[in-house]
Amino acid sequence: DVVETLRSQDAIKACAQILKEECENFEFMLDSSYKSANDLKASHNNYIESRPPSWQRFFQTIFPTYKKSEGIKRKCDTVFQVIYTLIHNSRKKTPLHIAIAEVIHDTCRSKKLINIMNRLGVSISYNEMERIDTTLANLIIEEAGEHRVPVAKSIKMSEVVHGAMDNFDHDENSLSGIGG
Repeated sequence: DVVETLRSQDAIKACAQILKEECENFEFMLDSSYKSANDLKASHNNYIESRPPSWQRFFQTIFPTYKKSEGIKRKCDTVFQVIYTLIHNSRKKTPLHIAIAEVIHDTCRSKKLINIMNRLGVSISYNEMERIDTTLANLIIEEAGEHRVPVAKSIKMSEVVHGAMDNFDHDENSLSGIGG
């Protein structure tokens, strides 16, 4: 079947079509089911366990050490996710695109940088990231129940919890943090 296809048309075009179809049929499962940070990890793990076979052969052809090098595989996974998003006209999310926006936001809170990365095709937009974060926050509040404070699952209600606060982002010369 593949040999016939290669004989009947341009080999590069035929290979590209096979890769495109495999990309179109792959699902990261982040569009409707993204309900927690665990979903992002599960989506990534699902991809790692079921990398599209034609893409693996493609990458193995270009990079002979693909099978042996986790670093090369990781970089090829990045390429696949960028192409996946391009093929789906940015309508489908990938773990890479969500993670990049979240890391930038966590590191420097730069809306401008997130949107630049989105225009380059390697991140979701700032507004989409905010929608995801709001959805996750609402799910956490909903899970906590009415009239309850959301508490991390790692904290046991039967244990004493100690906390501390600091006014590090305000005037350090006053106790109130307001200044002089």
